[in-house]
Amino acid sequence: MKKIIMFIAVMVMVSFAFMIEASAQQKMAWRGGGGWGPGTPYARMYNPQTVEVITGEVASIDRIRPERGMSDGVHIIVKTDKETIPVHLGPTWYIENQDVKIAPKDKVEVKGSRITYDGKPALIAAEVKKGDEVLTLRDANGFPAWSGWRRGALEGGRLKESVAEQKRINRYFHAVVVPKLKPCWDQLQGKGTIEMKFRYEDNAKGEWAFKTLEGGKSNLPKGQDEAALACMQKAVTATSFPREKSDTGASYSINWDWPVPLPQDAAQRVERMLGSSGGAGTGCDGEGASARCVKCSGSSGDYSCPYVCVGYDSCTIPAPSPDPTVIRMCQQQGKCASGGPFGVVGGIIMY
Repeated sequence: MKKIIMFIAVMVMVSFAFMIEASAQQKMAWRGGGGWGPGTPYARMYNPQTVEVITGEVASIDRIRPERGMSDGVHIIVKTDKETIPVHLGPTWYIENQDVKIAPKDKVEVKGSRITYDGKPALIAAEVKKGDEVLTLRDANGFPAWSGWRRGALEGGRLKESVAEQKRINRYFHAVVVPKLKPCWDQLQGKGTIEMKFRYEDNAKGEWAFKTLEGGKSNLPKGQDEAALACMQKAVTATSFPREKSDTGASYSINWDWPVPLPQDAAQRVERMLGSSGGAGTGCDGEGASARCVKCSGSSGDYSCPYVCVGYDSCTIPAPSPDPTVIRMCQQQGKCASGGPFGVVGGIIMY
């Protein structure tokens, strides 16, 4: 009997160890901006009730990873008349792409939320003023500015390529899907928007062939979500679009926000969309569509997976290696695009 009990105890311990290891590995698969996005435990440390303004001189600038599993960020040490305090700015990939540059010995004014970090006082900055320049990092509620990045850095510097890919997808939708969709779509009740995720797979004929359709967020009246999905399922089934030589992988996810009803000036909007170079309006379609794709950013030892409008379905950051000669590669799988049928990447990206 004792042997049986010992055997059971050993098996439980082994199972528990495997669970811990699996959990650790799952945490290495990041989706988004390396833990710096809104709603994360770190972001929730920002408290509007503890916001204050300090002035002083920048003593040093350092890299920091505020929480386990986050990508690198930047913080500065500011020396005031009363104290020397760390000030957390934001993710490295964002700070390094801003026009305002902070350097040691700069005189700065910092507005931010006072927190306790590692048992010591610190500030999470909302903005840093340097002379007439202002580095904007968060809004009054602590919502990060990198969740609406300026046009110059949109899509990781690949705005032109992303816009071209969105136009390619919309040419397919408007030429093949919308003509079959419109009669059914015109019967839908109410007004709003519904997110739809289309999955396509390589059919070995040089095409991306439609496979599955899923619904997402919707503000349509009750019961109209199902009706809209049924309309789209019928219209998109058995359709495909050409696979280009530059396309990689075996699948393509298209996350499109569809308006109900279709706009009366749809033809004119399509024409404007096809002539646009992007950067107008908000979101991945210029009308608020969220970025639902990811891509690898950075280099070995400093990877992150920021959200983009056009990129990949998943992004996996490898676990650290004790061997410095081992090259760690960020893995991307499945093509992905976010947007809508009447616009392209806007000037502020929504997440």
